[in-house]
Amino acid sequence: MLDGIKPALLAGKQYGVEVIPGLELSAESDGEEIHILGFFVDWEKKKIQERLYELRDIRYDRALMMMDKLRKMGVIIELSDILDQTETSYIGRPHLAAVLVKNGYADSISEAFQRFLGNHAPAYIPKDAFSPSEAIEMILNASGIPILAHPGTLKQDILDKLIDNGLMGIEAFHPYHSIPLSDYYCSIARERNLLITGGSDFPRLLIMAEKF
Repeated sequence: MLDGIKPALLAGKQYGVEVIPGLELSAESDGEEIHILGFFVDWEKKKIQERLYELRDIRYDRALMMMDKLRKMGVIIELSDILDQTETSYIGRPHLAAVLVKNGYADSISEAFQRFLGNHAPAYIPKDAFSPSEAIEMILNASGIPILAHPGTLKQDILDKLIDNGLMGIEAFHPYHSIPLSDYYCSIARERNLLITGGSDFPRLLIMAEKF
């Protein structure tokens, strides 16, 4: 969702920090989840807002169905507790997991996913997904820059197809990427004239920043 962009932009102005409007879309290809990042999106465009609100409603209904499956297992969590976990209108599995931990059904978020909410866990409900090409198109239509997130975690090689569909960059630096793997994706990006990005949670970025 885009609910946090406006407050972030205002806070950026207040503290002198550049804020890049963006989002991350979960798509699916051959049963595998593909994450497409969108940098510099025109978040005020009506079309992207309408599509994201539609996805929000689908995810909300999905969360309710997972709560129902949990209830049948004797695991009771309340909607009000879930809403307390988020300051936006979006509800996802991480919010359910946080409540499971809070209510003592799991010791950690990881355990909550493993026991209840993960892709092969008993309370899991598959989500309606769109293709990576649709995600890329959605970002491009919002004047954004589509980036493939953590390509090293993917089982399939779809980079060429995504480039043909308008992909403009690769998240080469990510906690799940080894240094050789990051270097490999940097070389691929240079060969294919793609932007190179890194996740803000990747410590090597701090080392690189110190060098420069």
